Amino acid sequence: MKMTLSISIAFLTIAFCSYGQDTAHFKRIPHKMTVLVDNSTVYEEDLDEAPFILPDNTVQLYPGETIYIEVEQEGRKQI
Repeated sequence: MKMTLSISIAFLTIAFCSYGQDTAHFKRIPHKMTVLVDNSTVYEEDLDEAPFILPDNTVQLYPGETIYIEVEQEGRKQI
């Protein structure tokens, strides 16, 4: 009985932990990007759906996009 209960608890814990992980692939929604170059020139481009994080682990951002950064600090060390 204890063995069955232990296995059930372990299985449920693993299932909930893996379900709770964020596995979404961050992709931008297709849209038209418009950038004012100077007073008389406007640059426009239709952007397709594309990931924010590229295969080489770089982040691709376009003008007008907002990002939020979460940081963890260890101790009181400043960099």
